[in-house]
Amino acid sequence: GAELRVVGNKVSNLLVSLCTDIDDPALRLREICERSAAAKRAHDLEIGELLETWAEYAHPSLVRLFLAGPPPGAPRPMVNVIISNIRGPAQRSRLAGAVLRRVYLAGPLLEHVGLNLTVWSYDGTMHLAGVACPDAIDDLRGLLDDC
Repeated sequence: GAELRVVGNKVSNLLVSLCTDIDDPALRLREICERSAAAKRAHDLEIGELLETWAEYAHPSLVRLFLAGPPPGAPRPMVNVIISNIRGPAQRSRLAGAVLRRVYLAGPLLEHVGLNLTVWSYDGTMHLAGVACPDAIDDLRGLLDDC
């Protein structure tokens, strides 16, 4: 089988409301999808590949500073959850000689961000992983099981 190699993913970000003020789940999901599509169109028009280029060529110390988040005492960020989707290999892969059956990898927590969810596609399946601050999410496993 193919060796596990995740290349070609691009780093970018979109700020999208999760519409927690809408009680009806179907209506909420529809609104999130509409807002996400609008944010993607605006992103493509406004900044294109700027963040991707910066992440690729920036000095590692600048990237670490960016990922560290705001310094203590800085205003709270506009976000409190990060949700990422990563396209993994489309075919079953091997890792250290063994068949890789699932992929669960999660991103870091940042200052004032209490939850980071990462969805990976792999071999025709999707896998969800999460990292949470216990002060913000007291039952991460229960939250992930409900998804």
